Order: sequence, then structure tokens, then C-alpha cells
Amino acid sequence: SLSPALGILQGQVGSSRAFNKILGTIFNDIRSGASFSQAIAKHPRAFNDIYCRTIAVGEESGNLETVLNRMADYLEKQSVLAQRVKKALTYPAMVLGVGVVVIILLMTVVMPKLLDMFAAMSVDLPLPTRILVILTGFLTAYPLYIVVAFAVLGAVALWMVKQPTGRRLLDRMRLKLPVLGPPALMSELGRFARTLSVLMSAVLKLQEIMAMMPQSSSNKFMQDAFNQVNEGLLLGGGLYEPMSRIDIFPPLLVQMVAVGEESNTLDFTMGVVADFYETAAEERATAMVGLVGPVSTIGLALLVGFVALSVIMPMYTLTGAF
Repeated sequence: SLSPALGILQGQVGSSRAFNKILGTIFNDIRSGASFSQAIAKHPRAFNDIYCRTIAVGEESGNLETVLNRMADYLEKQSVLAQRVKKALTYPAMVLGVGVVVIILLMTVVMPKLLDMFAAMSVDLPLPTRILVILTGFLTAYPLYIVVAFAVLGAVALWMVKQPTGRRLLDRMRLKLPVLGPPALMSELGRFARTLSVLMSAVLKLQEIMAMMPQSSSNKFMQDAFNQVNEGLLLGGGLYEPMSRIDIFPPLLVQMVAVGEESNTLDFTMGVVADFYETAAEERATAMVGLVGPVSTIGLALLVGFVALSVIMPMYTLTGAF
């Protein structure tokens, strides 16, 4: 039964003391007579409204085990893609970080001494070396101003992102970028279809599902789109009509929604659509991540090559002069 199961689960969760404490509170509430949905609803940071409402429907229908299995599959699929992308980006990020540190050390520690030597020999410096001289001189002459400028720019950018308008604009750009946008958009569409399928399978009403749908996404632009669809749904237009008026939803998704509504199989149809978009998002993201490593390596090689060329060319000039 539920109470012993939660007791066993509480003993198995050792990686998060905060979540273990939450499980203990839920366990005590259930032993005091509260339902499972009531107990988890007291912890909105761990269990959002979609999760709580779905669990409540499972309790009311006596189908809690099936609902829990569906929610587990739903949450696991949502996290798989993010974990794979994070893992794939770790190596390129490390290479890029080490490269930037090396370049900064070269330009602030090594290059000033070499450039002083070149200046003392009164030799005409080639263009790459002159560019490097200007950059090195600027970095060594105004280090505090550079740090302050980056700090101010970072603070301004952070403030803008925290504003509703700035966050909405940033989220829209994430979905519209040429290379990064398609995987992000497909992931959002797959999450929408999966959420709709799971909640409809749990016998929630469509109006109630769409009212909760903005919680399924952290993208403000997508949240606005879901709210517009919900407004159209409340006017009696179904899902197809309001979705067809919003350009963020592709024709394939809109037509599949129309087919599902006409055949009264929207939950099954959205499950098929979710599989399609989740697979497409994973393939696009894998291909994109596969390009990050070579591109970062080439970019770092070009930067190091420019520095090396700027140092070697004056040496050849000095050799010719002597």
C-alpha cells in the first residue's frame, strides 16, 4: 500500500536531504489521514500543479498505479534529452575554457615581454603583430576598466532577462535561431504533445489541461502561446482553431490535433506526435552537439595560430635584418 511504499522510498533517497525531508512530511501527512494528492500539494517546489492534479485524478478513479507509471515515463523522457546534451557539451566547454585561459595568459604575461623586445630592435612589425600589440597594450593598460565593463554588461543582461519583456524576447530568439532553434522548438512541441497525451489519458478535462499547460514549459513565449490556445478553447473553438492561428505551431501538429479531435482519439494521436517530435529533437540536438566539438577546436586553433603567427613573423624579419 501507499504508506509502507513511501516509508521504503524515504529510506532509499540518500542523495537529496531536502527531498528526503519532503518524503518524511508526506509520509506523516498520509498516516494522519490526508490523501496522497493533498500531501504532495503542500510542496509545490517539488510537485507542480500538473503532477498533483494528475495524481488526484488517479486517486479518484482508483487507477493511481497506472497514473504514477505514466507520470514516471513522462518525467524521464523530459530529462533524457537535457542530460544527453549536457554530457555532450562538457568536453567542448572544457576545451574552450582552457583555450581562453591560455590565450589570456599569453597576452598578459608572455606577449608584453616579447613585444618590448621587438620594439627595442626598431623593426617594422607585420600587420598581425601590430594588431596583437594593440590588443595586448589595451589589456595590460586597462585591466580594471575591462573587468568593470564586463561586470556592468553582465548585470544589465541579467536584469533584462529577469524582466518579463526581456525574458520573452530571449525565449523567442531561442526558438527562432537558425541552428539552435529547431531542436529547442521540437523539444517544446514534443513536451506539449506528451503532456496533453498523459493528462488526457488520466481522464482530465481538456479545459483543465490547457489551463495547466503553461506550467509544462519554462519558455515564456511558449507559455503565451498556450494561454492564447486556452482562451480560444474557452470560446468553444476546440484546440485546432486557436492553434492554427499561432505560427509557432507547425502545420503537422495542427493537422494531427484536428484528426485527433475529429476521431475522438486526441490522447493517442498526441502520443504519436510526441514520439515523433521527441525523436526529431534528439536527432537534431545530437547533430548540433556533434558539430560543437570540431567547431570549438577549429576556432581555438585559429586563435592560437594567429598569436603564434604574430610572434613568428617578426622573428623572421629580425633574422633578415641581421
